Amino acid sequence: MAAETPKNHDRKFSIEMSDLESAETAQVVDHIKRAQDVPLVREVGVETRNYGALLTLMWLSLGGIAGGLLAWLSWQIMPSDLDSFASNLLAAFTIGAFVAFAIIMTDALQSGTFSKVGKALLIGLPSAIVISLIMGLIANAIYGAMVESLYERLVNQGLSPNQDAFWTAFANQNHLNRGLAWMLIGLGAGLAVGISSLAWKRILVAGAGGLVGGFLGGFLFDFFTGEAAAQVVGLIVTGLAVGVGIGLMEQATKTSWLEIVQGGMAGKQFILFKPQITLGSSPAADVTLIKDPAIPGVAARISRRGSSVTITSLEPQNPISVNGQAAQTIRLEEGAVIGLGATRVRYRERGKNQVTAGVRR
Repeated sequence: MAAETPKNHDRKFSIEMSDLESAETAQVVDHIKRAQDVPLVREVGVETRNYGALLTLMWLSLGGIAGGLLAWLSWQIMPSDLDSFASNLLAAFTIGAFVAFAIIMTDALQSGTFSKVGKALLIGLPSAIVISLIMGLIANAIYGAMVESLYERLVNQGLSPNQDAFWTAFANQNHLNRGLAWMLIGLGAGLAVGISSLAWKRILVAGAGGLVGGFLGGFLFDFFTGEAAAQVVGLIVTGLAVGVGIGLMEQATKTSWLEIVQGGMAGKQFILFKPQITLGSSPAADVTLIKDPAIPGVAARISRRGSSVTITSLEPQNPISVNGQAAQTIRLEEGAVIGLGATRVRYRERGKNQVTAGVRR
């Protein structure tokens, strides 16, 4: 009878210390450690950082700078034979109108659609002209009264307008007067920016930001020396202050917003100022998601009722997805990732814990 063949589990292996200390073993251990560093589950379309707020602030700042430069250019072609009232009124009007117009245009250009730029121009330009004229009249009257009061106060203190000390004291004390007057000019510019978006909340927020920026610009204006340099630098600083003021106020007061985390518009941010907003690839949508042909013209609507926020598909044949779940209507929570075509949009809400469960693979 033939001898039985040993089974596999009866085989014995011998491992010596030299085997464990070999280069081949060290290489295998290194590969295992590297494999452990790779996450087995990760979210799709979610960035660790989002610069949407910074980009929005940059656009508003650039708009303010451009508006200040346009105001300075308009000052260079003003008639030189105007009386003080007409000259001050025209100066105040040009600051408010040009700063508001430039911010409205740069803000609209972020959408990337000409129709939205045209809509902003159609609404924003008349608003900027009318509000800036009204605020210019009020600011001019207030500034004139404050300057006259300051003049009389210095005279009563024994200073003479023929003395350099008089004008030195006048310049030092007039910063506040100009700041308070230009505060109204900035307020008008901010109101015009808000009106162009047709959102009451943004009108109030942008107006408050413009008010702060206008005060800073007016207060700093007289610190720049040299007539031509002081004007151009002072007006650019004023425009910048208004743009930054509006941007910072919007970021500080925002309660809910959208971040584009994947797709052709990744990195952009849209603050939700209205209780209802629409999303889609068409300029008719409140949030236009360009560069994605897979998204319908008006694909979905986000609605807020009290503390509840929902998103509803407006295309029955194209249900939306939220955190990987397809539905016609679904409630949104902080951090939820909305899928529209190849674009991923994250819903954000201040003061809420972010939902970590999401679209995973």
